Amino acid sequence: MAFFILPNLVSAHNGSRDELGGHFRNADCVYILHEPTSIARSAANMQELMSLIKQYNSNQDCKASLNEAKVDLEGHSFPAEGSTPSESTPASSDSPKAAASTGNLQLGKTYDAKLIECTDGDTAVFTINGKAYKSRFLYIDTPESTRTKEPFGLEAAQYTCSFLKKGNITLETDGGSLFDKYDRLLAWVWVGDKLHQEEITKAGLVEDFYDYGSYKYENRIWSAMDYAKENGKGIYAATNSPAEQTEQSKEQSEKQEERTKQEQKPKNVGEESQQEKKPENTEEDTDSADQQRESGQESNQVETVDEEWDCSLLSGLLFALLFYLTIPLKKAMGKRTLIAHRMWSKKWPLNLFLSVIYAFICYITMLLLLLEILHLFKNKKSKRK
Repeated sequence: MAFFILPNLVSAHNGSRDELGGHFRNADCVYILHEPTSIARSAANMQELMSLIKQYNSNQDCKASLNEAKVDLEGHSFPAEGSTPSESTPASSDSPKAAASTGNLQLGKTYDAKLIECTDGDTAVFTINGKAYKSRFLYIDTPESTRTKEPFGLEAAQYTCSFLKKGNITLETDGGSLFDKYDRLLAWVWVGDKLHQEEITKAGLVEDFYDYGSYKYENRIWSAMDYAKENGKGIYAATNSPAEQTEQSKEQSEKQEERTKQEQKPKNVGEESQQEKKPENTEEDTDSADQQRESGQESNQVETVDEEWDCSLLSGLLFALLFYLTIPLKKAMGKRTLIAHRMWSKKWPLNLFLSVIYAFICYITMLLLLLEILHLFKNKKSKRK
């Protein structure tokens, strides 16, 4: 029962927001407008907002039952009737400062940020325009260092913390969503003119890529990963760089040459005398080896015989079935069984239970089956006489 209930509980709030800054709650299909974007603010009334929701949101089931009662504005209000959007709200600009001044983040924008807390290699807390955002760095996945301690997790966390303190931080939003399902801001992280995701990947502290969609700088991250693997950085230090591999191969070749030279050196008199004595010892060794082989073959034969007569559960069930079939077989031939009719019941459930017991006592069942078969042939011979 819990298996069918738990998935519904998990998906009741997925946290992925659309281009309006909201999402449907799966439990009751209520649309929650968390942070209205410029698209949502362009709606002059509820009807226009509902049409925008149907246009930009991909939840077809909830859109079909959308009405005014199922829209939670969370404090957002529409401009007065008859007034233009420019009168009620300041006109939005493409510059990052203008976007940040409204207090609402937008996709494809850059924002000045300040570091509050380093969490691990790919997560940190920043403030943008006075508001704190827990941010998940786009595209990269570093080893864990918080709940579970993974190899290179601590190194990745230390690298991120030190890197973020080297200059001014800029967050750049990208992709199809501002936040992930855990309400973390998704962004590229710049420190000065250096992209954090690219630098930590070059250092070999990124183990995988966690895609939320198609992104602006993903080719740069892939190139950084190739660099880390080719040069044996961080996690990939075990796979040595080409320079280290060539050095190791040279060392191995030199050692091999030394071994061959030692083998080709002329042998001294003591070694020659030992070689003369070797034939006698080899004959004795061959005799002992032959004896060991013969004893090994005999033991193998004994083991194979034991394996052939090993009574498994499957063979026990087979003997039990044959033993049960002797009853109808002998009845059809007009014969009476010796003991089989006393060891089976007329009820099928009881017979199934008995068959399992007879399978475990396989050898006894096999013996009783042989007695029934011999009894059948004995009756035939007595009739001929």
